[in-house]
Amino acid sequence: MTTITSLLWIIILSPIVSLGFISGLPRVRETAISRIMMAGVLAGLVGGVALALVLFFRNLPSLTASGPTLWQNREHSFGLDLHADPSGLTYLILASFLTTMVIIFSKPYLHREEGYKRFFLILGCFYLGISIVVLAGNLEVLFIGWEIVGVTSFFLISFYHERYLAVKNAYKVVSLYRVADVAMLVGIWIIHHHFPHFHFGSDPLTGNEIAATAAACTFLLAALVKSGQFPFSFWVPRAMEGPTTSSAIFYGALSTHLGVFLLLRTEAFWQHNLILKLIIGSLGLLTYFSCKWMSLVQATVKAKIGYGSVAQIGLIFIEVACGWVFLALLHLVLNSLYRCYQILVSPSTLNYQIQNQIFLPKKNTTPLASRWNCTLYVLAVHEFYLDRFFAETLWHNLKILGSMMLKLRLGRTGFFVLLALAIGSVSLCWPQNPITRWSRLPEAMVLVGWIFVFRSFSTRGPATSAWGMLMVNQLFLFLALWLESNLNHFEGALFLTGVIFAGVLGFLVLTHLHRSGAGMDLDQFHGHAMRHPVAARLFVLAVLAIAGFPITPTFLGEELMLSHIADEQWILMLMIIVNLVLDGLVGMALYCKIFLGGGRITRPPLNFRAA
Repeated sequence: MTTITSLLWIIILSPIVSLGFISGLPRVRETAISRIMMAGVLAGLVGGVALALVLFFRNLPSLTASGPTLWQNREHSFGLDLHADPSGLTYLILASFLTTMVIIFSKPYLHREEGYKRFFLILGCFYLGISIVVLAGNLEVLFIGWEIVGVTSFFLISFYHERYLAVKNAYKVVSLYRVADVAMLVGIWIIHHHFPHFHFGSDPLTGNEIAATAAACTFLLAALVKSGQFPFSFWVPRAMEGPTTSSAIFYGALSTHLGVFLLLRTEAFWQHNLILKLIIGSLGLLTYFSCKWMSLVQATVKAKIGYGSVAQIGLIFIEVACGWVFLALLHLVLNSLYRCYQILVSPSTLNYQIQNQIFLPKKNTTPLASRWNCTLYVLAVHEFYLDRFFAETLWHNLKILGSMMLKLRLGRTGFFVLLALAIGSVSLCWPQNPITRWSRLPEAMVLVGWIFVFRSFSTRGPATSAWGMLMVNQLFLFLALWLESNLNHFEGALFLTGVIFAGVLGFLVLTHLHRSGAGMDLDQFHGHAMRHPVAARLFVLAVLAIAGFPITPTFLGEELMLSHIADEQWILMLMIIVNLVLDGLVGMALYCKIFLGGGRITRPPLNFRAA
């Protein structure tokens, strides 16, 4: 490894080292916490500028650093490779600069807050995720950073987790993020089968155009959700529940622009497809006009700025579709800087606006003249009914299905656990038995898992029951993948180890809460995170393991097992996609119900000297 390419690893490792030091500090050491986090981010900034200068003066198109290979067989290789090019370094320098400004702003802004240390830990994880995304050498590494950014978004939206609305909006946003995550997994699955040697900076793609189009559609869906493009624009103002500083860097600057970066990284799959270019440009144009109108009628400053930022991202989508990469990057940088500044000064702006309304003379306004303008006004006020559309078509139907599954009299859950174990044992000891030779047995296993995950989604009883049903779903999902794929025992054990670890850890946490007299029914928010912070951290770790988060063995085992599903098994793949979306949603819903919300009345703040 050369000195230049080692800078890539220094950029990735510097925030990890900072997070390690911050974790060992007490909450009252505010100055030390902010300075250590600043040092990690500045290391990334200096490294990004140095790499950009190397590329410029040496006239190099990119730099690549090959890392350790986590897994490799005849069909698939998963290595921690890094890749730096002008677009990635532009985003890295921008992210480092804005994160530095937010750290400087947050130190006095969050002074004496109970969650001061928690905020900087989450901010450091976010910066780490951004660094991994922009320096990823393959889609698997990019997905790791993508997941980290999504999880940190949830924790910062629900930063004031005693508020019901903050928890509700955080869950709504992470629900859409889950759809984007699974869409990326499907795209990676397609690439494993048809473009196994693809990596960023490789030669132009040759081969199956249908597969390339399908992969591009999955990445486009992920980009639309992440960047709040039409019809997913409604989540952006709801993500402003966290501190102003996190809203500025997440939804005004960096996180919402990751969809643009994903399109640039996967340009090889759609750059020669005129129809996809038209779709990207049309959705960007539709987003621009709809969000522009919605921003004009918002009652809050942060929501107005959020919709304005998303409207500009719609124009950037048009520029990307036209192939104007330099213009898109310039527009991205300017929009990020401007929106971050706007949100940071939004409290002062709101104060000035209130003073102007009180002291300045009011101007005579003319009413809207035409019926068309009135129609647009009403649609913009109601956000074009996008939130209601998804609520009625998606969540309402999921609740109906869950209620139907709850009415099924299935007896004891343990019977299905024994059934799954029996089928797995028979298939392991006697592979050619009549039961496992049935071609539709994997689909039947996923269908049984659906029943339990829908029951867990809709139950309002004890949390241990919902968690148990979620584990049964994971068991049948593993059985379906095992029966369909030609796995070796290590691959199956890797996936099953993560599931067993998560299941046991979750049951231990819930049992501890039950013995301490804490409320466990899912008919309300209990807010146990304040009284049981360690239990909350352990349970969220179990939930992330169930959802296949990259830090757990479930992620690696899940990806390996999905890579063994053949192209002709598209029905099974669709069923598994629905299962993966639902188990992540149910796990996060359990965490929100048990540990967040609760309507706790906070004690009045103490009067300290001015910061």
